[in-house]
Amino acid sequence: MGQFTFTIKNVRNKGIVINDKELLSLYFYGIEVVNRQGTSINPTFLEFYIRAAQQEIEKYLQIKIVKQVVDERTDYYRNEFRGNGFVKTKYPVRFPVELRGLLGDQPIIRYPKHWLTVNKSGNTPTHRQIILVPNSNVSEETLRQAIYATNILPLMGLVNRDQVGAYWNIKYTTGFDFDDFPHDFVNLVGKTASLGLFNILGDIALGQAGLASYSVGIDGLSQSVSTTASATYSAYSARILAYREEIKLGMQRLEGVYKGITFTAI
Repeated sequence: MGQFTFTIKNVRNKGIVINDKELLSLYFYGIEVVNRQGTSINPTFLEFYIRAAQQEIEKYLQIKIVKQVVDERTDYYRNEFRGNGFVKTKYPVRFPVELRGLLGDQPIIRYPKHWLTVNKSGNTPTHRQIILVPNSNVSEETLRQAIYATNILPLMGLVNRDQVGAYWNIKYTTGFDFDDFPHDFVNLVGKTASLGLFNILGDIALGQAGLASYSVGIDGLSQSVSTTASATYSAYSARILAYREEIKLGMQRLEGVYKGITFTAI
């Protein structure tokens, strides 16, 4: 008997922390998410709100939620590096991958990976720096690069400078695995993504935006329906206001954990 083998590519959640089905089941329980013709909302429409919410939260907290490799260039600060032995990063570091010194596009030194470490609080990346801890396990190539860096910097007049622009080339991983997203992040993204859809559904519920009541009369019999909707409130305004308050409190809690205190020099 013949046999066929099929290989199928599958991407879970497409780089987002919650998919359209999870969004509807968790945040629209008991609510029929359809248009006036009874057609279900297109999943692509829901995915747009999820991605927008996720990007908004990432920009506010200055993090990346989904695990990924970051490749960035940053300045060399003599006091930080020589005094404390660390290099600052844009995002919280999960695992350091590479640390190189460059002058323009010219490589100066590449530090061994086993010299690189990072402070951790469990599996949660919260520290935005890579620490350089030299040890005896070093190759001759690294020693040659270190000697080259020591000799070339004085010749270029950079050895006594407090700052060298775009000197460090850093690679590291940040974010969380797909099967290990913190529930507080998922909850925050889900509620933020729900707000836009609730506004649309609130207008659909009565068939017209801002319609507060309607009545029907036939042969002396009449029926009227009044809601909390108005020119500024929709059918789901109570839930929208509750979600907004919960989002505000959730942002404040996560900001204290992941963003910390930001200092800016003027």
